[in-house]
Amino acid sequence: MMVLKGFLRTDLADPFEIEIGPVFERNAGDNRRFAIVVDKRHVNMRGVLHGGMLMTFADLALGQAVWDATGRGYPQPPGPIPEIGIRRGCC
Repeated sequence: MMVLKGFLRTDLADPFEIEIGPVFERNAGDNRRFAIVVDKRHVNMRGVLHGGMLMTFADLALGQAVWDATGRGYPQPPGPIPEIGIRRGCC
């Protein structure tokens, strides 16, 4: 299993999120970062990260942030999906 330097494997409970994982996280005070290693399951026919995968990962991170802040999840997306940047390489 791949390990990302400075990250720990996230314990996932949601069956859908488990399918896209593993997911990793790094905590630094109130700052929590999530990471995933992109493999062939996550890309489209052009070899680029699939938009649905990106939104699933964003949902996972947002859901965890809401849970951390409130102690419970959210029943639906809290608003418009924000613009997300992608970069090559780790962290």
